[in-house]
Amino acid sequence: NPYYAFWTLTSGNGTEYIVRGDQVVDIRDFNSVIPDGGFVLSATGRSAWLMSGLKVGNRLKVVQTMGPIWDKVVNAIGAGPCLVKNAEIYVTTLGEEFGSDVAGGRAPRTAIGITKEGKVLLVVVDGRRRTSVGFTLLELAQFMLDQGAVEAMNLDGGGSSEMIVGNQIMNEPSDGRERRMGAGLAVIKTKPAK
Repeated sequence: NPYYAFWTLTSGNGTEYIVRGDQVVDIRDFNSVIPDGGFVLSATGRSAWLMSGLKVGNRLKVVQTMGPIWDKVVNAIGAGPCLVKNAEIYVTTLGEEFGSDVAGGRAPRTAIGITKEGKVLLVVVDGRRRTSVGFTLLELAQFMLDQGAVEAMNLDGGGSSEMIVGNQIMNEPSDGRERRMGAGLAVIKTKPAK
């Protein structure tokens, strides 16, 4: 939709089905124009193979649902890949098809985890600096385990990795300054701790 972009901004490793109304009107490889009153189904990997039978002129119906488990969700954030599952390293970079910008090498990282006691862990690791080269995702997963996480997820990293406590920046953001962000995760004390 035009609120996102006028093109899909994809790089050519899949297939895109341009849909108006309920009909496929074009099939392209990448960076398709998003039509007014329509949408683009962009598929890579196994999804592209599963959708390979679609042809121009085919009619289709897209139904979006998260299922009953999500009915009571008030807030959610996008994250990934998974780092720790059931108290074991479980990095899902390939299965979730994260690109090299997320998966590759050492970088500043941000992660969230939960301990078996139910305590939340918020972790920021500096990187791209003389004082800290950052973590790989595997190193971050091991670090989260070492802190007691039984479940952990990678959040946005790079110059977006920043932790602020009481209006004070606690780390050294790799951009050398704060990055403008559209969203963040805030922890706000609403009652005295027990």
